[in-house]
Amino acid sequence: MSEKRSEPRSTPSNGQLSRRQALKIMGSTLTATALSGLAGHTPARAATAPAKPEAIFDFIAEAAKPYRGAQLALMAVNTAQSKDIEPYFGEFEKLTGIKVRAEYGGESETLTKMDLELSSGAGAYDVMHVLSQGAARYLRGGWLAPLTPYVENPKLTDKKLWMYDDFFASTIKQLSSGGTLYAVPFFIATQIMYYRKDVFAKNGITRMPDTFDEFWKVCEAIDGKPLKALATRGTRGPTMNVWNWTAWLYAFGGEYFKSYDPKSPEYLRPMLDDPKSIQSADFYARVMQKFCPEGAVNWGWQESSRAFKQGQTAMIQEGSPFGGQFMDPKQSQVADEKLLGCFLIPKGPNGRHSPSASHGWAIPKDSKKKEAAWLFITWATAPARQYRSTIEQPNPMIPRDSVWKREDYKKKYGWGNYIETVNAALLNAGEWDHYLPEFLPEYTDVGNEVSRLLQEVIGGQKKADQAMKEANEAVAAIVKQAGYYKS
Repeated sequence: MSEKRSEPRSTPSNGQLSRRQALKIMGSTLTATALSGLAGHTPARAATAPAKPEAIFDFIAEAAKPYRGAQLALMAVNTAQSKDIEPYFGEFEKLTGIKVRAEYGGESETLTKMDLELSSGAGAYDVMHVLSQGAARYLRGGWLAPLTPYVENPKLTDKKLWMYDDFFASTIKQLSSGGTLYAVPFFIATQIMYYRKDVFAKNGITRMPDTFDEFWKVCEAIDGKPLKALATRGTRGPTMNVWNWTAWLYAFGGEYFKSYDPKSPEYLRPMLDDPKSIQSADFYARVMQKFCPEGAVNWGWQESSRAFKQGQTAMIQEGSPFGGQFMDPKQSQVADEKLLGCFLIPKGPNGRHSPSASHGWAIPKDSKKKEAAWLFITWATAPARQYRSTIEQPNPMIPRDSVWKREDYKKKYGWGNYIETVNAALLNAGEWDHYLPEFLPEYTDVGNEVSRLLQEVIGGQKKADQAMKEANEAVAAIVKQAGYYKS
């Protein structure tokens, strides 16, 4: 099936500003830039690779001499992408004389602890894992050190050897504010659908579902023959069920807010109780209730990906980074190109809406070891080191153009239509101004409330219309308390 680009969301006909226009003039200008949309995965500018890519390590070793003996404390969410540097900590210590003590934890508890640590000003940590979805909250609090001065300091950074212009432009934008960088990207992601070719073939499915109507029919055709049809996220959390469901919300024509124009009387007035928003929540819940394994209401990405790797489901809506894990025979029972294929998240009446996110390494404002932390970050994100991670580990979503162009990268991850599908999803994500309303520093609170009520719909405790009405009221209260409403 040839992939078609969905039409970008049209400018409102009521004279109100579009997201893109509104974000440019919003009072919180930092968040508009911090979470601007993807524009495809293109490098910031054409970067010329140094003759010896490893030369960056010689520069870092020399720059680190004043900081030998320092010990850095790092806090991160426990993901394959954030942990891919851990096996190389010994090499960094040998190179620089700087030790790194890493603390990894589950997503919810780690993000909560990060909030507490950053807001306290204790300075107990020197490097932190920042998700683009939560960057606005940290920036409003003034909790992160601006990194552009370090980028431009020739004593600490050789931009040519580090190949700063090689980062995908979208990741730099998502982790910046007002032209200032606040986190260095180590990860870029979108979501796609993975499927079992053998199950589809056995049930006579020869064409991938392009719309949600077709998707439902495919689920009906394959469910229980012999696997459950789908794995997806059901549990609560601002990066859990709402992250997956929001693609469905926009596809059905739903929205979080009526207007993003501060001059409009409808500015940030939630519309989760709109019939189209309700329809999307109801559809997502019915799909999960009918076609997902028992207990999926409590699944996050860990559980859903595990189920697919163990051969329990025929499809999964999950992040593009999981393509590496699904094809890794050390952790996946379905690691066979003959078994796995990909397609884009289906489209609805309002087109197709692929999510996007970037993760980066940041330095807390109150760290007492900023220079040493910066040298660690440049080492961790150097092209030669990130290249090793993607080849030695199942980590395909490195945010560097030069890595994606390497033949051994293409050989390792070029199974089926994986790279083609990921590229198409990133391009589709670039057609939208943002995915979640993450430009709001209050998004974590919004995401927690919406996801809690969405989980109750999935679990059958509430009807979609009741839950979305309550979600609407909860979001309105959060936005009002934050002072966005003038009346």
